[in-house]
Amino acid sequence: MKVAYNWLKEFVDVTAPAEEIASRLALSGTNIAGIENGAHGTVMMRKSAPTGPTVWACSASRGKSPRFTQLPLKHIAPRPAESRSAKASDAVSVKIEAPELCGRFTARVVRGVKIQPSPTWLKNRLEAAGMASISNVVDISNYVLLELGHPLHTFDFDLLRNHSIVVRCAKAGEKAEDA
Repeated sequence: MKVAYNWLKEFVDVTAPAEEIASRLALSGTNIAGIENGAHGTVMMRKSAPTGPTVWACSASRGKSPRFTQLPLKHIAPRPAESRSAKASDAVSVKIEAPELCGRFTARVVRGVKIQPSPTWLKNRLEAAGMASISNVVDISNYVLLELGHPLHTFDFDLLRNHSIVVRCAKAGEKAEDA
């Protein structure tokens, strides 16, 4: 996992140089593989990291101070507005058939999306994290995962069978396109 130092600074008011932050992370038990300077600035590399800069900044979802800096996290509270006239629950249904594996699954419907290349800032963020840019829709879902540590998946509404999402385990021999 790679995280751009400037991206980390969006979550914590870090003033120490990247080398010092990497040293503090190593002392806190984070396995730092190295630091590189490239087209996207200074990038710190962590071995086997499942999530992005907020987790590096120490669990923004729980609002804890980062152990390695003792600085408070910047408040992040995205609240996308939902149309009063067109609720997601009226357009798509979600059924969880495996609650022991997925306790919660929410949906939003975004209309008028055009698949196209991502903006430069998004491509740069993903490249700095070691990911390739695919398209604006795929890239934003990857960005959310990296930034907030929260998985996200996008579906083409017009291709959803019965405009329904069913969360379940695969059946023996079943392929994704069969589901």
